[in-house]
Amino acid sequence: KLATLALAGTMLFAACQEEPVLKLTDVGPEMTVNSWTESTYMGADIKFSVSVNDKEFALSTLKAKLLYDETAVSDITIRTKENGTYEASLPAPLYKDIPDGMATLAFAAQNVGMGLTYDTVYVSLKRPDFETLTLKAEDGQTYSLRSVGDYKYEVTQEFPSLVKAFVTTPAINTEGDVITMGWSGSELVVNGPNPIPFSSTIPGEYTIAVDLMKLSASPFGYVITEEFDLAESKPE
Repeated sequence: KLATLALAGTMLFAACQEEPVLKLTDVGPEMTVNSWTESTYMGADIKFSVSVNDKEFALSTLKAKLLYDETAVSDITIRTKENGTYEASLPAPLYKDIPDGMATLAFAAQNVGMGLTYDTVYVSLKRPDFETLTLKAEDGQTYSLRSVGDYKYEVTQEFPSLVKAFVTTPAINTEGDVITMGWSGSELVVNGPNPIPFSSTIPGEYTIAVDLMKLSASPFGYVITEEFDLAESKPE
């Protein structure tokens, strides 16, 4: 009988418990964009610092998104466990055929009550175009690619039949950062894991060329297909 009464009491207590109610708000956290990279090159990183505070609700996330025109090209989500300042960076992708211009850096801070705060700043982006680029071959040799026109670079000299190399730019900021480009299998790509497989059918004097607008390179007279998944081809 005592057990029955105890069970009944437990059931009565449980019935009296109110289910938790999610408290919502249409007021987002206080957000201040303290600083950001206001001007840089495509292919580099955009750094930012944002302060987020909320006196009423716990914080949830801080989202940053980079847009070219109206297209999102990179984004990041930061878990904001407490009030304070958050620092991070986003890559500014180097895509072919995109000229210099302004990109949009959009922020959204959210609290656990689903309240949102938005802010937007702008970044001036330049397409990499220098007097020279450096070709760094896997065997340690370096070659200077000189500008022969807008975004176009060449070097002509004696080369082995296959030159596997990465292309690097001069320093793009005061920190000394550079942009390094490898090969995707069809075009140049920033931080690509594979070297660019420049090649000629025979060793000797030939011209290595890179185009930073078209993100193309040549020549590919002969390519090791097993390694790079490319067939023998001639430069266009």
